[in-house]
Amino acid sequence: MEDKARRALPLSLLSFGANKVITVGTTIVLARLLDPTEFGLFALAIMMLALLSMFNDFGFGRLLIARQDLDAVAKGTMLTAMVATSALLGLALAAVSSPIAGLFDEPRLQSLLVIIAVTLALSGPVWFYDTLLQRELEFKARLVAQVVQNIAFAAVAIGLVLLDHGVTGLVVANVASYVAYLACLLWVAPYHVRPAFARGRIGELLVGSRGFVVQGGVLFAQQNADNLTVAKVLGSGPLGAYFLAYRLAQLTTEGIARPVANVTFSAFSRMRHRGEDWGAAYLSTLRMIALAACPVAFVVGAAADPVVRLLYGPKWLVMIGPLAILGLWAILHALEWTVMSLLNTIGEADVAAAAATAAIVLLVPLLVLGAETGGLNGVAWVLTGHSAAMTIVLATLVARRGGVALRDQWAAVRTILLAGAVGWGVTRLITGATAQAPAVLGVLAAGAAGLAAYYAAISLALPGLLGHALRQARETVRRPAMRA
Repeated sequence: MEDKARRALPLSLLSFGANKVITVGTTIVLARLLDPTEFGLFALAIMMLALLSMFNDFGFGRLLIARQDLDAVAKGTMLTAMVATSALLGLALAAVSSPIAGLFDEPRLQSLLVIIAVTLALSGPVWFYDTLLQRELEFKARLVAQVVQNIAFAAVAIGLVLLDHGVTGLVVANVASYVAYLACLLWVAPYHVRPAFARGRIGELLVGSRGFVVQGGVLFAQQNADNLTVAKVLGSGPLGAYFLAYRLAQLTTEGIARPVANVTFSAFSRMRHRGEDWGAAYLSTLRMIALAACPVAFVVGAAADPVVRLLYGPKWLVMIGPLAILGLWAILHALEWTVMSLLNTIGEADVAAAAATAAIVLLVPLLVLGAETGGLNGVAWVLTGHSAAMTIVLATLVARRGGVALRDQWAAVRTILLAGAVGWGVTRLITGATAQAPAVLGVLAAGAAGLAAYYAAISLALPGLLGHALRQARETVRRPAMRA
């Protein structure tokens, strides 16, 4: 990868760290102030926002990164389409708020959807300029904007909840955070794109982005089918607990795989545009994702009991079962996200979208069956199995379409996953042994023992890997930034 991409990687990870400290801290405070039903209503409002949001960019956001040869007219046409569409979708969400509330038998949901429709109306320009910063590898500026967004949400949400506005305060805070985010993005953008509309370019852009459109829909279904199933089959109270469990387990993807993919997607696209070989860089990325994701996932999952008691308190104990299972899902999903990003980079977005679409057709009825027979745990197990199957399918497509052999991909992560299994087992063992101890001691003891076992297993099986990873990280941070 070019030096600018290497320099962007720690900034992307730093962005996660800074923002997750804020968001996780905010979530813990709000969980102590609200009950699961309130969070369940907020999750439903966010899901409806996400459902319509996937239609507001026509897949142009990912295309903006993948196509490094786009001119000013094409970019301006994308911006115009995204702004206009998001405004129309915001009006549409407000118009259908009543029947959606009736569908879930939640009367309070109607007013929440009307408020959050403002967020949807703002999402077009927000997504465009967020993606523009990613395209230009301007992750320092993106970090600043995201920190501003999360601070705005935290301040408004906690303030309004303390003033007894409950879930309405969360939705208003979501709107406020988008306003702050858009203002900051416009301020830190490396350049501003003039809106344009070239009718002749629309068809070309739509053809190029169709795979990303399908992937957006499938991604929404994959990320929200479980939540929608829980809401319909089990109700908004269990949804609130499942929502927080999912968000905590998702740290491996949101905090490791996604920030890395944000950089590698741009970097690999540039390498492909220049005709360079990306295979070795992909395998190295896959290995590093597994190395970093395993400890986060097994500490969160294997020590789910003391983690929930420590962070959220006794009214959230229903989270423990699904969180323990979703810890396994978290590792698989981080790898799935990385492989999917690679397929997009090499121009196989349509193939990846087709595979994901076929898989989601099976996922939905299985989730309903899991919810009806196993409750929240059943849903979590179905999601974990789906992610395992998708990772294998996508890796096979990389082998066939990208020329990176399946055995090489497996070799990149095999030993790390086995060491993760050792760490997982030790963490569970210590969690059980400290069950009667205070939650903070249980988390510290189980986490420390699991991490020690994991890194010991890695060091024995792959003696030079940890040292290489640390050296690579230091070189990346110290490498001087260069002009693209």
